[in-house]
Order: sequence, then C-alpha cells, then structure tokens
Amino acid sequence: MLTPHLGCFELAARYAAERISLTIMFRPHRKAKLRGLLQFVRDTSKLKAVHATAQGVRSFVRALRHGEAIGLLPDQAPKGDGVWAPFFGRMAYTITLPG
Repeated sequence: MLTPHLGCFELAARYAAERISLTIMFRPHRKAKLRGLLQFVRDTSKLKAVHATAQGVRSFVRALRHGEAIGLLPDQAPKGDGVWAPFFGRMAYTITLPG
C-alpha cells in the first residue's frame, strides 16, 4: 500500500491491519515525548511499525516473503536514499522502493 500524508494514514493502517497482517514504515517523530506514544499506538498484533532505514526495508522484504502486506509513505525518504520524480506536474522527492 502506498499513500502519502494526505489524510489519516495512522487510522487507515490500523483499519487495514484488522483484516490483514501489515508492516508499515515511518520516520520517528522529532519530539521525544511523541515518539513513544506513536510507537505504542502503531504497534498492534497485526500491525508492525518499522523505521525508515535499511533495517526497515529488510523487514519489508521479510513481510513480502511471508505473503504479508506492506505500507509506506512515499513522502518520507531515508536520508540520501531518495529520487526526484514527477508528481502531478511537479518534481517531488520520494523514496526509491516503489519503483
């Protein structure tokens, strides 16, 4: 599943995870107080949240090999690991994984 930060990805992921096993990728929040809270609400029995790092990509590959779904936000690219691509007539920095 590929969805940008247009809407409420947090709720959509939880809704989907009630029906399928889902691994999502995210960037930890800059504010320490919110980091723990967001990690707590993201992780459920069927929703696994991984950081937007090389380790997170490895978790995606494992999930796909097990027939599970993955979800990512294309507007969150790990440092130095993105590309500029056309998006509705404008260039946007995005991750390379969907390609």
